[in-house]
Amino acid sequence: MIKVGICGFGYRTGFYLRIIKKLNNFYIVGIYSPFEEEKEKIKKAGYNVINSINEFVDLKPLFIINTMSKKINFNMSIDLLNLGFYVLQETPYSIYLKDLVDTNYYKLQIAEQYQFYPSIIAYKKLIDFNVIGEVKEIHLSLMHDYHAYSVIRYLLNVNTIPRIYGFRYCDYVARTRNRIEIFNDGLVIKKEKKHIIFKFNDKTAIYDFNSEEYRSPIRNKYIHILGTRGEVFNDIVYYLDSNNNPKKEFININKQEEQILSITFKDLELFKSNTFYNFNEDEYAIYTYLVKMCNFVKDNEIVYLNKYAIEDAIMSIKMNEVEEIG
Repeated sequence: MIKVGICGFGYRTGFYLRIIKKLNNFYIVGIYSPFEEEKEKIKKAGYNVINSINEFVDLKPLFIINTMSKKINFNMSIDLLNLGFYVLQETPYSIYLKDLVDTNYYKLQIAEQYQFYPSIIAYKKLIDFNVIGEVKEIHLSLMHDYHAYSVIRYLLNVNTIPRIYGFRYCDYVARTRNRIEIFNDGLVIKKEKKHIIFKFNDKTAIYDFNSEEYRSPIRNKYIHILGTRGEVFNDIVYYLDSNNNPKKEFININKQEEQILSITFKDLELFKSNTFYNFNEDEYAIYTYLVKMCNFVKDNEIVYLNKYAIEDAIMSIKMNEVEEIG
């Protein structure tokens, strides 16, 4: 049985609770929160309430999942690391520049999970198979800030710091749903939208996102990957075959209920799941990270370089510093 502890009891904690509930080899030894109202919720949910992180010492979890808010999660991780724990911290690394230094916290991993999304894995494989030639440009409107930068680095296969150009402005859209509610009042709300260009020498990424896109059925998320011999737009691939004839084919996604079982393009296998728990993409990615975190503790197999997590956080800050217009 793999014992884990949790710090925090907010929205992100819910992902871990739902995932671990479906597994038979993970056990939550307790959940810590400094907030009295959350302690009551933890107790009502049937979990052991931890009143001080020092109590985790005797419970001996393999690692602790830190889902505290962005304002305090890094400091919480430092406290846990100082007690000797391995820590899986929710993103970002920190929102404060003073923390974003390349310090060797060798027991810390940041839960940047998008690299484990079945769809993102499939896009990477499609690029690696050279179906559309060398990829030079990506347009991304899938996720916000540090997550987006992480995916851009991963798909473009770049390791240099880019030049950044862009602006922020107000975007007006009728609200439809958020994390916990569905709205049908047609109320138009004001949201901030960012349009950012990242220039990596001969490669380019364009980021265009409004947080309302995450759950809105009237704002369509998209990815557009441009190569020298074709392009991918969401699930459509336009490319030249070996005789340089233009082709159009669809990426095939095989799902069972919520979970993606496999993704193929023609005879190419782009993704295949080796387990089924009816996980959606978010849950599958976090589940994968949990499994890999165990290997990190036991064999020091790094899941996501802290160097990258720090870079993601710095880029997120810079993205939010671009000029506001209109």
